[in-house]
Amino acid sequence: MSSSTAPAPAPASAPAPAAALEPAAAQPTPEPAAVQPTPEPAAVQPTTLSVEQIQANLTASKAAAELNALRTNNETDLSVALKNFDAGVKVTVNDMCKTFKKTKKYMNGRLHRSLYQIQMSRAPIPWNGFTGMKLVEYNEAQPKDKRLRIGTFVKRNHVQLRLEFSKLTTDETTKIANAMLRRRKEQDLKPRRTSKGVVRDFSQSMTKVTKEVESTCVRTDSAALCFFVKTKVTDLHKPVLVVTPGVRDFLRDEYKTSPEEMIMKLEAAMLNGDKAAPKKQQTRTMNDEISDCRGFIQDGLNTHASVDNCLHLNGRLASRKSAGMNYDNIVPKVYERYGVKLVGWPEDVPLTNPGNIKPRSKLQELLAALESRACHWEVAEPVLAPETTTVTKDAPAKRGRKRKTAAGAEGEGGGEVNKDSQPKKRKRVTKPKAAATASPSAVIG
Repeated sequence: MSSSTAPAPAPASAPAPAAALEPAAAQPTPEPAAVQPTPEPAAVQPTTLSVEQIQANLTASKAAAELNALRTNNETDLSVALKNFDAGVKVTVNDMCKTFKKTKKYMNGRLHRSLYQIQMSRAPIPWNGFTGMKLVEYNEAQPKDKRLRIGTFVKRNHVQLRLEFSKLTTDETTKIANAMLRRRKEQDLKPRRTSKGVVRDFSQSMTKVTKEVESTCVRTDSAALCFFVKTKVTDLHKPVLVVTPGVRDFLRDEYKTSPEEMIMKLEAAMLNGDKAAPKKQQTRTMNDEISDCRGFIQDGLNTHASVDNCLHLNGRLASRKSAGMNYDNIVPKVYERYGVKLVGWPEDVPLTNPGNIKPRSKLQELLAALESRACHWEVAEPVLAPETTTVTKDAPAKRGRKRKTAAGAEGEGGGEVNKDSQPKKRKRVTKPKAAATASPSAVIG
């Protein structure tokens, strides 16, 4: 049995080998596509707003602008208030918190920062002091119409000033800074230009002075009288009076016035100054001079007679009442009683009551001696009392006189009292009646 196999036919889709080696035909390059034009944006259609919407937008923008301005002004006012703040017044912090609607913590922080900045900004700069000194030297040699200000002077001589300033030593720059500090202190001590500044400075200073004076008087047990008044009419501060109770009594008793009246007179005198109308010179009469002489003599006697060591005289204590002057009997009534003596009486003037001294020239001589204290009172040497006489044994002793008693009269101790020893009643002497008032029988008889 035999078998035969036929080869399988090649698939029709397979390419021929010769055809596979041939290069492929070039394809044509496609043309670029035409650029399409960019479509224009659609026009914005205007929105139509109602009248209410427009008014609302305007109100909102206006309110925002006002709020922004208010915040700016508030911050500016706060900065100004912080600069003008006085650390010695604690109430101001709370007032500022209420005014600017800030918390106390925030205000204390701002206050501390503001005071620190002010303190740092006021530190002396030697360059400013150096340029100021050079400007003063330059302007002193120039006429008034050619003098310069600090800005123009520094611009014109900037290079030369810098060169000279660089050659200064540390000690020289320190001296310039110290001079600036001294100048600042002198300016601070000067009175403020504004009336409010003067009132504020005066009130704060007077509070400190009053407390210091009162504490010193209490601590040292002393008395004080202080007046503080203004010297300009434009000033607004009130007069301040510091007085202790004892001084008030002294002024009332000695000068017949009060501290309030004295301080008002002082303020009027300081404000008027030389413009016050001159007072008319009062003419002194002889009675005024007599009164002054008596006053000087009596005041000196009262002063010396009231001292304790002058009151002891002849082993006893004299009266503490005001001493009475006795010109006619001056030695026993004044010298011996009060232990004082009048020294320096003019020799040609008789020692008598000033009202009896004539002529007037001698009275004026005595008044001049009393005013100059050439005639004054002095404490006399103490006079010892005479010793009592001793009684000897041989001397007869004196007996007391016995009072006589009469029978029938009883005394205090039950004894009889003598009627003759009793004081007799004085008979009243009557004048004879006149003829008009006498009885007719008496006239006829």
